[in-house]
Amino acid sequence: MFWFKRANLDNYLESLKLAFKYKGYARYELETDGSEYTIILVHDLGEKWSNFLRYVVEAGMKSITGIVPKFEVNQDSLIVRFNSRGNEN
Repeated sequence: MFWFKRANLDNYLESLKLAFKYKGYARYELETDGSEYTIILVHDLGEKWSNFLRYVVEAGMKSITGIVPKFEVNQDSLIVRFNSRGNEN
């Protein structure tokens, strides 16, 4: 809130990007196609880390945007998919 002033999807995604870039939790990539979003997080810390990242992203998205994303958890990555209009995917 200090940097972005408002809690919304765009600011949440920007804060995730900054956190992953500067804290080194994972490499972050965001793809969009209209209202469809895909976040790809790549790391080399194993499936437990992917599950931890899932918890962090899920809790933040639910509380800030009200969106419940779909996840694909892998050994070295986490893929997050959601529709910015809510749970339409």
